[in-house]
Amino acid sequence: RGVYFIMITLAFAQMAYYIASGLSRYGGDDGLTVYKRSDFAGLINLSDRNQFYYLCLACLFGGLYLIWRIVNSRFGLVVQGVRSNEQRMQAIGFHANRYRLVCFVISGTICGLAGALLANNTDFVSPAVMYWTRS
Repeated sequence: RGVYFIMITLAFAQMAYYIASGLSRYGGDDGLTVYKRSDFAGLINLSDRNQFYYLCLACLFGGLYLIWRIVNSRFGLVVQGVRSNEQRMQAIGFHANRYRLVCFVISGTICGLAGALLANNTDFVSPAVMYWTRS
């Protein structure tokens, strides 16, 4: 928790960066060129820039709606309560670590979706985006 959580997150991110930089099979420091875009069972042709744009727009609005629903739900109120006074929320029966873990998973999922869209947009994946100054 606190600074310790930040430091361990940074340490794991740097380990992942150095592992990705060292894998020559996937391009190493030079990165990996994506020759074929993601395929959604033939439903969406991501090679068409218009369809890709509308997919990104739909993901943006879907993500905004999801976040709005989360913030304005009971779950969101509990998370706000944990942020302001964790001990009080635990005293009334909420498990703060569970709610933090769910928030961490939700944020990771949204970031993963953003990374997949970025790779499809640029047709390139570089380990430089995992470096601590850019991530």
